[in-house]
Amino acid sequence: MVTLDDLLSEKDCNVIKGMSLGEKKLRFVASDQSLLEFLVAMGFNGYHYSQIVRTADWEAKLDWAKKHFKSVLQPMGFNGSHYSQIVVGADWEAKLDWARDNYESVLQPIGFNGYHYSQIVRNADWEAKLDWARDNYESVLQPMDFNGSHYSRIVLGGGWEAKLDWAKKHFKSVLQPMEFSGYHYSQIVTNADWEAKLDWAKKHFKSVLQPMGFNGYHYSQIVRNADWEAKLNWARDNYESVLQPMGFNGSHYSQIVTNADWGAKLDWARDNYESVLQPMEFSGYHYSQIVTNADWGAKLDWAKKHFESVLQPMGFKGSHYSQIVKNADWEAKLDWARDNYESVLQPMGFNGYHYSEIVRNADWEAKLDWAKKHFKSVLQPMGFNGSHYSQIVVGADWEAKLDWAEEDYQTILGNKGFTPPNTSQILKGKGWRDKIDWIENKYDSSGYTPNQIRKIMVKKDWRQRLVA
Repeated sequence: MVTLDDLLSEKDCNVIKGMSLGEKKLRFVASDQSLLEFLVAMGFNGYHYSQIVRTADWEAKLDWAKKHFKSVLQPMGFNGSHYSQIVVGADWEAKLDWARDNYESVLQPIGFNGYHYSQIVRNADWEAKLDWARDNYESVLQPMDFNGSHYSRIVLGGGWEAKLDWAKKHFKSVLQPMEFSGYHYSQIVTNADWEAKLDWAKKHFKSVLQPMGFNGYHYSQIVRNADWEAKLNWARDNYESVLQPMGFNGSHYSQIVTNADWGAKLDWARDNYESVLQPMEFSGYHYSQIVTNADWGAKLDWAKKHFESVLQPMGFKGSHYSQIVKNADWEAKLDWARDNYESVLQPMGFNGYHYSEIVRNADWEAKLDWAKKHFKSVLQPMGFNGSHYSQIVVGADWEAKLDWAEEDYQTILGNKGFTPPNTSQILKGKGWRDKIDWIENKYDSSGYTPNQIRKIMVKKDWRQRLVA
């Protein structure tokens, strides 16, 4: 039987409790078994539920979903995330009615999907935005290779009509010849000063940045946030003499200056990179990844003091280090590697890349503990190696995936010729249980080989491809 735990995590419950009528909103779904079963069956999760019940009319929104979602929205490719975004604000019934009556005939044929729709209708002027798309998108933007994602981003904030008008009048003659795309344009106009950013590109990009190897993507990332003019000026005045000779490129620069302390990060690179990191074979890409998030100074200091003596002798590279320190708990991850890697993981054939993948996301300590306790006795005898393990545990449901591998791999996939490399790729992403079910029930009569199945199942539309 489906329970509340199948829909809501402890964190979700706490978020909902903090809302007005929070306890009532929790009791409402807990006491309605049919609603609970519907939400779980349709792929709604705790976050979606919390968004639906955040604002007024939450009972009516849940009732609409229960009565109509499966028959109206799901066949058009909408999911729980899309629904929760559509109904979070005002006019939610009208937005759902528009989708029901018009989406399939108006937006879907020109390449829009449920996510794009949910973003278009999030804020004010949603009807006017849909009308513009209906009347102009196919003749104005689509010929310039804009897509639904670009459109939904352009119209998300204020000044959307002026942004679309600029694209209509100038994109083809000004930006497209410099190889800017619809994606780049949608990024440039997302925040404030969008007209000034476009004007700078119009006047200076071709003569200043393009000769140094910058492209439209790099420009769109540099100007996304604050201090965009100062960042462009630094690149104009210093990039060619400071960073380029050390092997940095436009992509690295755009990443370095994305967040806070960008000036200090550039100064550190100028003053230390060549003498500290480059001799240890760190590259500009590794540097840009290390300084992306918080504690960047401490991360660089650790590398300066310890990388050569601690990690490098165990075969770790700059690419591994940059991945390990990218997210939270970076110091603890480095400590674990220092104290345990050589005695625990290395003898079982794990390498620095595998370690950096295992510790990328949540539950990294538990994943390492499982490997320490069980890998050698459970997975290694079946032919799994460190690479396969790191792929299996990189995402959600990693414990369930490992349990499945221990109990069922040999009888279900192994006996059909699926090797550990095939299996680890099939288990890596979402919907892994559905993939296993398909193989168990339909593979034998399908005519495919295990390698063909693996190549298909790593794609989002694997069901459609297998049917075809």
